[in-house]
Amino acid sequence: MKFYSNLLKIKGQLPASQWGLIVLLVLFFVARPLPNVGVNRQGTLPRLAVIGQRQQVNWSVVTDLSARPLNSRSVLLVDLSSGGTIMAAKNARQVLSLASLTKLMSLKVVRDSGLALNAPLRVSQVAQIKDWRSYLGLDDAVSQLPITDKTGDTISVAQAIAASEVASANNVVLALSQAVKPQLGDFVYLMNEAAINWGLTQTIFTDPTGLSPSNHGTALEVARLANWVWQDSFLRLCSSWPQVTVRGRQTDYVLKNTNKLLAQGDRRIMASKTGHLKEVGYSVVMEVKDIKHGQLYLLVLLGATSDEQRWQDVNYLLSWLESRS
Repeated sequence: MKFYSNLLKIKGQLPASQWGLIVLLVLFFVARPLPNVGVNRQGTLPRLAVIGQRQQVNWSVVTDLSARPLNSRSVLLVDLSSGGTIMAAKNARQVLSLASLTKLMSLKVVRDSGLALNAPLRVSQVAQIKDWRSYLGLDDAVSQLPITDKTGDTISVAQAIAASEVASANNVVLALSQAVKPQLGDFVYLMNEAAINWGLTQTIFTDPTGLSPSNHGTALEVARLANWVWQDSFLRLCSSWPQVTVRGRQTDYVLKNTNKLLAQGDRRIMASKTGHLKEVGYSVVMEVKDIKHGQLYLLVLLGATSDEQRWQDVNYLLSWLESRS
């Protein structure tokens, strides 16, 4: 308090231009937030459980993946069976657009809202929802529940959550968010409030779908988010389905999982969410199981240049894990 009272005394003795410069310097050196969690001098990262906390403890040696043949811009590999030990990383604190990984937070907010799973939900085509149109880029592929009726269709909230996780259906996520909070800004506020409460200091949301490139975060914080979201057994279960059949009033919609490996029946994948935007490339976060030894791992890959490169990176990491067993 003495520091700030002395500062106010100085204010009366300086012209406004110089006072403004002093305020900027104070904000930079005194009021700025703590630096991002990063690699320390020993080349190690904190356990997943303490990422984002002020006190960094329980450090463990990790493998630097920067020199490995990985196309993704940011990579993180976590051993969940050991309590969240980070095993390997590449640019794990680089801030990137989240694309549809944003839906992890959206669906958790929906679940926390208490919206009944059997409640009916009206879903429209994205292009016909005026409030959301500004978030659609002309070059962005928009995953949707393929509704042909311009008036929309009605499904249950449970089916909507499944469609959002399995097929990343943007029109369904928008309908869910609107059921919780009719105004976009109010729902996005809940998303950012949750991010703050969970210590995700580098994560920002501007829309519920991830179609906006302004949704951003880091591999470190995506790992924390996914691990926390998948503590919800229903969200975890839906994210593991190779495909789902959503039954509307008159139409059944068969949706395949956007995770290519999961859609092909890979039994190692316990939970998954993919994302893609031209601004960041192709991303995925998933929980995988070592079938032979029963250990669980969390993989985060952000910003591969193509869908093929994304799955090549995933297969490389899975092979690397198996070679260590």
